[in-house]
Amino acid sequence: MSRSALREAVSGCLEAVLTAVSGAERRAAEQEMKALEVTVEYGVVLAELTASGEVGLAYRQLASVLLRQYLDCHWSSLAEKFAEPVATDHVKEEIKHLLLATLGDRERRLRATVAYCVAVIAHWDWPDAWPQLLPRLEAALSSGNTGLVHGAMRVLAEFCRDVSDLQVPHVAPVIFPQLLRVLVNPQVYGARTQSRAVHIFHTLASIIYAASETTPTLAASLLLPALPQFVRGETLKVTLSKN
Repeated sequence: MSRSALREAVSGCLEAVLTAVSGAERRAAEQEMKALEVTVEYGVVLAELTASGEVGLAYRQLASVLLRQYLDCHWSSLAEKFAEPVATDHVKEEIKHLLLATLGDRERRLRATVAYCVAVIAHWDWPDAWPQLLPRLEAALSSGNTGLVHGAMRVLAEFCRDVSDLQVPHVAPVIFPQLLRVLVNPQVYGARTQSRAVHIFHTLASIIYAASETTPTLAASLLLPALPQFVRGETLKVTLSKN
């Protein structure tokens, strides 16, 4: 099946699910969608629909939810929910590109689902199969685009949970300055985004602290230089909030 034909079929299923007037109609549309799931480019089509500005928001949101389910089942053969077929390398690259391009979408709920999808992929692919991810997230955080910053922060909130003590020396120096930028600019970034910055810092700091038991120099090189700045930033945030 060509990609255009697959896109038309998937779009028809999405419409059938969204407009179904009975449970039977909805189940029939979901079964048809399930049959399309085994096609090679199914995940790419879902990512295209998620990123598209030419379809309605309800279609995009449903496509993003289905893409999230697809990633859980077809990205890695090591996944708990894995089912054949595994996504090809070409499909994976296209999905990564489309998701990163949608991370700053104007719709907050869509950004949240896209961010989760990026974090799922990062769990399996970073750093070896996705070395560009961290520089792209750093660029997003420093972009000044509040939507893109929010999307990147949502990714990091999930991503940093999987960072190991061996990986944290490569992550913390890149991410800490960008988190501080968010924290000291309450006039630009909302309380929710700033709270997420604190949460991410705490997650990475906890990893560094735990790892310092076997590598004592880790805290001195990564955490101690950043900690005073974060304390000042958090103090500033609280002061401005009170004012």
